[in-house]
Amino acid sequence: MKGDEWWIIDGWDQRLFDSWALGCVLKRCFEGHETPPTVQDFMAKLLREDASTRMSIHDALEHPWLKGEKKNEDDLFK
Repeated sequence: MKGDEWWIIDGWDQRLFDSWALGCVLKRCFEGHETPPTVQDFMAKLLREDASTRMSIHDALEHPWLKGEKKNEDDLFK
């Protein structure tokens, strides 16, 4: 593909579908387990139906869960 925006295909930003896929994988991994609130928030933002409001992969890297930030002891896995 030509141009700097190779990830745009037919007007769709493919990176947003990568974040959707990550959300699907995480949801499957946590099925049947108690999921901390920070992880629930992370998955919810990845799985928004409206792609224009979905968290991008770049934004995901800044999410408190991936950065190891927590508000209380139940927020993250120990």
